[in-house]
Amino acid sequence: TPLVTMPGKKMASRVAASLLNACGLNELVAKSPEDYEELAVSLAMDMDRLWNLRKRLEDARLHSPLFDTQRWVQSLELGYQLVWSRYEQ
Repeated sequence: TPLVTMPGKKMASRVAASLLNACGLNELVAKSPEDYEELAVSLAMDMDRLWNLRKRLEDARLHSPLFDTQRWVQSLELGYQLVWSRYEQ
């Protein structure tokens, strides 16, 4: 299910915005408290738009690098190999 977020000053408050941007759903990132409220209410009132956002999120799970676990693991393993080889030198 998509969510609406508004980044704040702390890193933890910006994680959801980063994830939404990575999924191509940056229109769900509010820029102000007023924008947040307007966006949340408009989504609650527009089921077609909400359904479309849900579909886009599902599609992102299949095509976004954010959800590409195999690629992430390969990159992590390569990182470990590089660290180990530098340590051995």
